[in-house]
Amino acid sequence: MSTTLRAVLSRASQQLAQRDIASAALDARLLLQHVMQVTHEWLVQHDNGQMSAEHGARFEALLARRAQHEPMAHLLGTRAFWKDSFIVSPDTLIPRPDSETVIEALLKFRPDTNAPLNILELGLGTGCLLFSALREYPNARGVGVDISEAALQIAKQNCQALSLTQRVNFFHGSWCEALPEALRFDVVISNP
Repeated sequence: MSTTLRAVLSRASQQLAQRDIASAALDARLLLQHVMQVTHEWLVQHDNGQMSAEHGARFEALLARRAQHEPMAHLLGTRAFWKDSFIVSPDTLIPRPDSETVIEALLKFRPDTNAPLNILELGLGTGCLLFSALREYPNARGVGVDISEAALQIAKQNCQALSLTQRVNFFHGSWCEALPEALRFDVVISNP
């Protein structure tokens, strides 16, 4: 007997709630949307529909990982930050909404968004801080440093996705030790 999407979501929400996932219903819905590549509106309109066996297997696998408290960002592979979405992985920290205060402070500290700033981010991770700053300051250039080569690869993917590759240089190493001495910056940001 086939099961409706509404029933699948109800069961998944209960399963996550039993594992003390506070946002069980939301997480179940987001995982199902991710697997089926549909919007929330589509799910509401088609809640009597059914999913394919392939979608069902992928959904169950992600649901089991979430039940083990794996972060949603790792399951979905992205996380929203400031005005964009960023690729994440276990090799990077997950961008947090409270980190957006760094961008707010930068905009307050440097209100001329047309300024040709040189911005350095120490501990680049996903690049969410540097790239969000560069998108606010279209004449700025950026440098990102991270000790993790895997994190730098994620940052480079995000940089390319946001069409910023011509404005960013990457350095692998331990913060300032990785930078050439001749470089000078107008702004240094970090949220280690």
